Amino acid sequence: MFKIEYSPLNFYNSMFSQECLCVGVLFHNLTNGRRDFKTITNFKRFKSFNDEIDPEFIKLYLSGIKEEIEDSLYNEREFSISDYIQVYVNELRFSQPRILAFDEKEDYVDILTKMYLKFDFKKSKRLSQNEEIENLKKILKGSDLNFLNPNVVGPYDDGVKFDYLTDNFAIKLFSFKDKDLRKLVPTMKQWAFTAEEFKDKYNILFLYDESIKNEPESKTILSILSKNAKVLPYAEGFDYITQSN
Repeated sequence: MFKIEYSPLNFYNSMFSQECLCVGVLFHNLTNGRRDFKTITNFKRFKSFNDEIDPEFIKLYLSGIKEEIEDSLYNEREFSISDYIQVYVNELRFSQPRILAFDEKEDYVDILTKMYLKFDFKKSKRLSQNEEIENLKKILKGSDLNFLNPNVVGPYDDGVKFDYLTDNFAIKLFSFKDKDLRKLVPTMKQWAFTAEEFKDKYNILFLYDESIKNEPESKTILSILSKNAKVLPYAEGFDYITQSN
């Protein structure tokens, strides 16, 4: 088994903003010392996220990080992700490092890059919906969160099952790919009502696959879910959990 430490690099619209775009992922294989830094290549998406920053500057900046991280001479030195990322504190910020175990046959760089930089890949090269969810579960299980029984009892003695329950968070995963969103509106209203029932007991977090963003009904669905809960795409949601824990 490989023991992997990694940290996503996010670009924020300002040093005070919570809105961000993942632009890179730093990997350190703690078992064999290998280091990798994968970066965004779809700079049209970056431009649409922030049209005030020159994409060429970001390209050069990321290229500098990649060269430093992957340079063979630099790799001979003792390395700590936690120490390395401390200098990135303004618009470019690395997330809290996390550690996962991967089978040696698994391409952990490819898997996690496709999780965090999903839209850099052609649709045919992206993880399937099931793969994405399974990897999200693996990331959650590999964290230091204390997981509880996800079955809880509501105020009317009714049973409610979240996908994950921790000391702080009640988490529900939503997959919208290839589904008729109009037919899901009543179900989303039920979950919004459930979030209201439990909002004083847990931080309610609804995570969803980003395929919904291109659908005309997405604004309605996300508005309903956001009434009493935090609603985020899968990868952003995990960053939010680990940063808040």
